[in-house]
Amino acid sequence: GNYGCLERYCSANAIHEMLNKQPYIVPGCETMTHAQAVPRYSPKNAAGDEATAELTSEIARYIGYGAVNIINAFNPTHIVLENVSQAGQPLLDEVKQVVRERTIPEVSCNTVNHLIHTTTDATVTGAAAVAITNFLEHPSMFFDVA
Repeated sequence: GNYGCLERYCSANAIHEMLNKQPYIVPGCETMTHAQAVPRYSPKNAAGDEATAELTSEIARYIGYGAVNIINAFNPTHIVLENVSQAGQPLLDEVKQVVRERTIPEVSCNTVNHLIHTTTDATVTGAAAVAITNFLEHPSMFFDVA
């Protein structure tokens, strides 16, 4: 999470740091882990708390900027947002707004953004999917066929 890296601005660690700067959103968050603090702000967001909504909007803008870079560079068909899915539809709406404002419409029109909540580690699952796909598409790379 270095400056300029997406993780620096919208990871669980970054969100926890934001919550620590506004401890009235999640009282006691200073003594919580990321896994404890981050999910506790979501119910307040769903209830319409203004400070929490502003925090969600800021996080969503950062995610949107990252999505814009991915869309313009790779033209994916799907972008899946997992760890921030507790923030729900307001977050997704803001991400989509940033994408609409900052991408080439002909490129971004084929990309669908999803929010999911899983019990598995999305990073590990994604890395495994890339490895498996690479193996299935290029099996001869992994065997000595000479």
